[in-house]
Amino acid sequence: SGYLLGVEALVRWRYPQRGLVEPGEFLGIAEGSGQMIALGRWVLNQACTEVRAWQARLPEGRQVRLTVNVSVAQLRDSDLVADVTRALLESQLDPGCLVIEVTESVLMHNTESMLAKLNALNKHGVRISIDDFGTGYSSLAYLHRFPIDIVKIDRSFIERLGGVEDGAELTRAIITLGDTLGLEVIAEGVETHEQLSHLRALQCESAQGYLFSKPVDGATTRELLRSAPTW
Repeated sequence: SGYLLGVEALVRWRYPQRGLVEPGEFLGIAEGSGQMIALGRWVLNQACTEVRAWQARLPEGRQVRLTVNVSVAQLRDSDLVADVTRALLESQLDPGCLVIEVTESVLMHNTESMLAKLNALNKHGVRISIDDFGTGYSSLAYLHRFPIDIVKIDRSFIERLGGVEDGAELTRAIITLGDTLGLEVIAEGVETHEQLSHLRALQCESAQGYLFSKPVDGATTRELLRSAPTW
C-alpha cells in the first residue's frame, strides 16, 4: 500500500576527518575490543528515545515500529532483557513497537540461555525478527523452538526476482511458510519497481530497501513519517 510501517536503526561512526564511517569498517573492531555490548546498548537506548519522540509528534494512534539489530555477543554475554526493559521504561516506547532482530546464524548457537532471553523479551510484548532468512542451516528446525514473530527474506532471493535465475519459487515458498505458521514476512533489499511488482504478485505484504529509502538521518526520517509516499 505504500504505508510506512516503521524504521530500522543503523549505526554510523561520525569521524571528524573521514565523515560517516560504515559499520562494516568498525563493528569488527568493536567486537574484538569488547565494546560491542556497550555500543549495542547505546544504539538501543538512542533509537527507542528518538522513535518515541517522533510518535509524540504524529497524529494520535499513528505508531512507528522500530527494529534494532542485536549481536551474538549481546544475546550471549549481556543481560539483554534488562537492557531492553530499561530502554523501554526510560523512553516510554510501547513494547509492541519494538522489534529485536537477530540473524539466522544466531539460532544455530541454540543455547538455553539465548532461548530464555528471547522468550522473556517476547513475554514483555517485544517482537522477535529473524534476518537473512533462507540462507542458514537452521531455518525450519528452530522456527517452532524460538519465539519468532517475523522472518525477513534474504536479499539474495529478491535480487533474482524477474532475472535469468528467477527466485520467485523460493520466495513464494518462504511467504507461504510464513503464512502457514502465522509469521509476518518482510522482503529485504528491494531496489526496483520490478521487484516490488513481483512481491505484490506473490502477496508479500511488507518490504524494505533502497527503493523506499536509503539510510537517512533523524530529521529526514521525521519528514518521511509525516508524508504519505507511494511506490
